[in-house]
Amino acid sequence: PTDILGVGWIGNMWALGAFGVGLLISEYTPKFFNIKLGDYYVPHGVMIGAGFVALIQMILILQKKSKKEKEAAAAEAATGKVEKKEFTRSLKSMKFSLAEGFGAYILVSIVMAIMCGFSADMSAGMFVWWIIFAALSAIISELIVGISAMHSGWFPAFATAFIFLILGMLFGFPPAQLAILVGFTSATGPAFADMAYDLKSGYIVRGNGEDVPFEMEGRRQQYIAKMVSAVIAILVVLFTYKAYFEKGMLAPVDAVYVATIDAGTNMAVAKNLIIWAIPGALLQAIGGSGRQLGVLFATGLLIASPMAGITVLVGLLIRYIVVKKYGDLGQSKLYILGAGFITGAALYSFFSSTMNLGKKLNK
Repeated sequence: PTDILGVGWIGNMWALGAFGVGLLISEYTPKFFNIKLGDYYVPHGVMIGAGFVALIQMILILQKKSKKEKEAAAAEAATGKVEKKEFTRSLKSMKFSLAEGFGAYILVSIVMAIMCGFSADMSAGMFVWWIIFAALSAIISELIVGISAMHSGWFPAFATAFIFLILGMLFGFPPAQLAILVGFTSATGPAFADMAYDLKSGYIVRGNGEDVPFEMEGRRQQYIAKMVSAVIAILVVLFTYKAYFEKGMLAPVDAVYVATIDAGTNMAVAKNLIIWAIPGALLQAIGGSGRQLGVLFATGLLIASPMAGITVLVGLLIRYIVVKKYGDLGQSKLYILGAGFITGAALYSFFSSTMNLGKKLNK
C-alpha cells in the first residue's frame, strides 16, 4: 500500500503512529492470543469513547477561538487598529454552518422516513427519535471521518457507520430502519472529508488565503464543480447500479451490516461498548485535539490490514531518520516523494478497478 507509505511522510506522525499500532493489534491479537476483538466490540467501544471526547474537544476549541475573536474585536474598537484577519470565515459563521447542516440532515431524515413509510412500523416517539438519531449520526460521522481522513488519509466511513448501526440496534429500531440509517451514515462521512480535501488543496494553491477576493472566487468555482460532479455521479449510479447488483458486485461490508442486523443485539453488547469506550476516551484526551490518538487508534482497530500497519510504521521510522539527519530539507523532499507514492497508488487503483469492472460486465 504505497499510498499509506506516502501519507506516513506527509501526515501527523502521532496520529499515524496510533493508526499503525491499531492496525497491527487488530491483526495479531487473534493470532497470538486467540481473541477476536470484534467479538467483544473492542474497536467500536474505543471509537465511541474517542469520538465523544473528540466532539468535546471541538466544542472547546470553538469556544476558545470565539472568545479570542471577541477580545480581538474589543481591542480593535478601543485602539482603532485593525489587525490582518487570518481566515475568510469567522467562527460565528462556522458555527452557523454546522447548525445549518444539522437542520438539513433533519429535513433529509424526515423525507427518508416518510418515503419509506416508517410511521406505519414505529410508534410516534420512536419515529421522531429515529429522525433525530439519523441526523446526529450523519453529522457526528462526518466529523469523525473527516478528522481521521485529515490526519491519516484513511476514510473509516463504513466502520464508523457500523458503530451507529449497533447503537441503533440498542435503541430498538426495526431492521428496515437500521438499513436506511447505516446507508445514510455511510454516505455523509466520505462526502465531508472529500470536500475538505478539495477545498484545502485549492486554498493552498491560491496562496493560503492571502488574496481574499481571489480565494472566495476560487472557492465558488470549486463549489460549482462539486455540484456538477454530484449530478453526474447520480446519473452514473442510476444507469449502472443494476449491472453491479446483477453481477454480485457488492462491498463486503454490506454482508457485515446484514449479518449484524439479523443477529440482533443485547445488553451484553452495550456493556462491552461502555467498558471499551473508557480507554478510547482517555487516549483521545491524553493526545489532545491536535494528535487525535484515540480516533486514529480506533480506526486502526476497525480495519484488518497488517501490511498497511507495517508500511505506515516503517514509513514513520524512515521519516524520523531523514528529518533528524537533514531537518526541514529532508521533510520537504519527503513531501514530494510522499505525493508521488500516493499518486501512483491512486492511478493503479483506478485503472485496475476499471479493467476488472469491464471484464466482469462482459461475462
